[in-house]
Amino acid sequence: MTSWQTGSWSSLYSRIFQTAGGFWDWLPARPTIRQLHGTSIRSKWVQRCPDYPTLGQNFANDPFVGGIYVGFNIFPCFPGGFSGGLTDDQVFFLPKGPIYAGQGFGFNFGFNFTVGGTRVDTIQPVNVSEWGQKPRAEFAVNSFNINFGGGQCRSPCNGLVVWAFANTLQQVGSPGPKITGVVIPTLSNYVFPAQADQPGADNSIETIDTRISGTVQYMGGFLYPTLASGNGGTSSVLGWQLQPSLDDNDAGTCTGAFTNACPAVTAAKIVREFCYDCGAGHFADAYFGTIQPDPEGNWTMVFNFSNRSISPGTAYTSNRVIWPTPFHDGGFFLCQNNRFYNQFRWGDYTATAIDLLNPAQLGAPAGGTPSRFPAFWFSGMFVKGNGHWSTCIGANTFSLANEL
Repeated sequence: MTSWQTGSWSSLYSRIFQTAGGFWDWLPARPTIRQLHGTSIRSKWVQRCPDYPTLGQNFANDPFVGGIYVGFNIFPCFPGGFSGGLTDDQVFFLPKGPIYAGQGFGFNFGFNFTVGGTRVDTIQPVNVSEWGQKPRAEFAVNSFNINFGGGQCRSPCNGLVVWAFANTLQQVGSPGPKITGVVIPTLSNYVFPAQADQPGADNSIETIDTRISGTVQYMGGFLYPTLASGNGGTSSVLGWQLQPSLDDNDAGTCTGAFTNACPAVTAAKIVREFCYDCGAGHFADAYFGTIQPDPEGNWTMVFNFSNRSISPGTAYTSNRVIWPTPFHDGGFFLCQNNRFYNQFRWGDYTATAIDLLNPAQLGAPAGGTPSRFPAFWFSGMFVKGNGHWSTCIGANTFSLANEL
């Protein structure tokens, strides 16, 4: 995850190891572009293990929400693995300033996120990465998954939850974080996706479940979540463009130096809903989609694709902001080999990033002026020639009027 405001990037990994007192987890490691050293935050849970970390950020140097936001599910565990159901979903609110300076710090966090008394999972904080974007709260989104629809939405689920985390950073005199959320219905239901196909083996590639697997991007007041949903035999990618709304100060929750620092999310509307390969059955399997918008509102979606004739690979499709419907093209493969994949376990997500400087000059004419059109970078998994998985990284951009 890149912060263009500071020229820094953050990485996140989860590593669990046993001690005499229980289990430990390391979160996150944060080097800078200029220095490959940094700080690590270490947290301890006794007989509890974090799983499926999520990552987002808000703009730097803001004393109220300028942070890195790390979410994770928590399960009971023992040395051999997990030993029970979901016990919590937490989000850490980590201050960028002292992390980037390599200094010590304290932090707030949110926990026990529920809807109607039922615990939700896999809350995705949004990634705010463009210089001019300064939302007053850090937004986050989750779908219904583990505890809903009979478990992982094996019966159809409907709706999304949009959260707002305001005044999240520790300061002297602060009244503390303000956490609010709204549930919004979706136009379509979603249901546990069947595993994806490959040549010679139906339903043999993992598609996980109905959680929002990839980072949700924030651009121009809009959020872009996606998830995998059953398509009548395998998996499709269901996605949305959301527009949340905040009030001024949640009826005066914050006063004095913190006046207007505690807005609450009051509503969120679906601007657009779209589905890639819905109803395609075994003809087309799409899974682990992630969308990256640019400041104009154009976007590229990266996803994994396979079917009974095509081995799993990483593909992408793009859309101009003025195009009336999503998915102007059917998509293009970035990396793909016709090889059998026998490990079942797939990568659980794809990833995207906006490149506002575009130093690689994508879209620049040969011998011409270097391009400053934003580039969409993306990555995902594919099957190598030897049948093992590998990572593929690519980029594209819109630079000419005749590019659709």
